[in-house]
This record gives sequence, C-alpha cells and structure tokens, in this order.
Amino acid sequence: MATYAEIDENGSLVNICGNTPETRNTTRTVVKLKYMPEYDQVHPDGIWEPVPLKYDPETETAVLDEDAWNREKEVERKNEILSLIHKKKDIAEAEEAYGIDYSTELAEVDARLLELTT
Repeated sequence: MATYAEIDENGSLVNICGNTPETRNTTRTVVKLKYMPEYDQVHPDGIWEPVPLKYDPETETAVLDEDAWNREKEVERKNEILSLIHKKKDIAEAEEAYGIDYSTELAEVDARLLELTT
C-alpha cells in the first residue's frame, strides 16, 4: 500500500496515510512517499516518538525536519527554565514560611538551571 502525505504551509508533512490525492479534500500539495521510516529511524535520539517530518524530493521519503525539531526543543527548554524559576521561588517561600531546609532541592534546581542556560 502506498503512503501519501500533505505538505503544510511550513513545509512539514501532515496527514500521512494511505489516502490517495483524489480522495483528499485539500488544497495542499500531496506527495507519494517511496518509503515512510519508523520514528526511531529519524528521531535524533533513536527512540520511537513522533518528530516533525518534511519531504525529501531527492529520495521521495519523509525525513526529520531539523529546523522544526530545533524550534520545538528551544520552546521546551524555555518552558523548563520558567518552571524551575517558579519552583525555586516556591521553595524559597516555603523555607521562609516553615523554616524547613530545602538546600538539597535548591541545589538541584540551580544545577539544572545552569545546565539549561549555559
């Protein structure tokens, strides 16, 4: 069974399935894939987890969209930094309010923040 995909406005592959172009109600470009790799074959970490894909016209296959992948990773990094800053603030407030020593937890938060920001 052949695999087809639509190319969205960002150049990413969407609606990847066996539906032929004539059965799709879309204005997007539909491409036929010679080969649709498993996610673990295109995932940068080699794990089976969805990643953004784009069409490689030379090989007529789906490949990792590195630009989209890098944008996703940057958003995740920024969100984690914000979460850690909030956690650090909450820990400081708990220490002040209850007199509990959270130095170990604060050190872990600080270490992770340093890792994410350097």
